[in-house]
Amino acid sequence: MSGSEQTEVYAARDEIDATLVKSMLAEAGIKSLIFGGQLQGAIGELPPGLPAAPRVWTSADSADTARQLIREMEQTRRQHREDEAGWSCPNCSEDVTVDFEICWNCQTPRIPDES
Repeated sequence: MSGSEQTEVYAARDEIDATLVKSMLAEAGIKSLIFGGQLQGAIGELPPGLPAAPRVWTSADSADTARQLIREMEQTRRQHREDEAGWSCPNCSEDVTVDFEICWNCQTPRIPDES
């Protein structure tokens, strides 16, 4: 990535998240670097305001493509979380995990269209 301007494309939750994004970008042929990942272990000892979350950077000419891929990845993550969230019973409004087709509270069957 030398020879071109660098820009931040993603602020990760932790080093694992940053590594996953870096790997996803690599699969798409985009080189990236992780900065700041090692700082998370020092939280509490660092001056306030210093960003300790890992950041993923790419060359400026790859940044728009990288950000689009990251948005798509985050949308997939959100959809996956929603799919696992379960459903609300139409009879008693109890939250039921996705693995159950019948409400544990009132035995009302899940409506097939409900997610």
